[in-house]
Amino acid sequence: MPIHLAFRLSRRRAGLAVVAALALATTALPATAQQAYPNRPITLVHPYAAGGSADSLARGLAHQLEQRLGQPVVVTAKPGGAAAIGTSSVARAAGDGYSLLLGTSAGHVVTPLMQKVAYDGVEDFAFIAVVANQPNVLIVNPALGIDSFQALVAQIKADPGKFNFASAGTGGATHLGAEAIWQRAGVRLTHVPYAGAAPALKDLVGG
Repeated sequence: MPIHLAFRLSRRRAGLAVVAALALATTALPATAQQAYPNRPITLVHPYAAGGSADSLARGLAHQLEQRLGQPVVVTAKPGGAAAIGTSSVARAAGDGYSLLLGTSAGHVVTPLMQKVAYDGVEDFAFIAVVANQPNVLIVNPALGIDSFQALVAQIKADPGKFNFASAGTGGATHLGAEAIWQRAGVRLTHVPYAGAAPALKDLVGG
């Protein structure tokens, strides 16, 4: 699952996209007539629950950006709405490079196709870089005594309608990837969407 860094693009101030992109690629910008970017703290938003993989990645990225840019980078989790809430908050921000989004395909492509959102997932953002590729992993509660995918499928077929699966949100890679797996295996499970990986794992471990 590719995870990318983006920020709100103001069509009236499109030149700032170039300034922000250069700022992330260099330690300092040459002196210009305008005040150099950045000259104040930056907010890095991710649209998933705190404590999950997106949150950990965002905090690691923020630390690296702080060292390179010389300004504080504040990580803010804004989960919910199948990644639309956090994505929308950056879409509404000023297009000046001080509100960054650690986003995925869910908030930019899948969710806007499935429901009405107050932003254009492509046109309203300037995409800076792909910062990570995160694998999806299928896990079960150890109390089930299942130690292979084949054993899991066999158990689901033996007890149809009794199994649920959790994802980090409707329309995201964990949801769509799992649905593709179940379809190929010829089984059906009930989808339980969460606002991120952390609360889903907590409930899975808790039974």
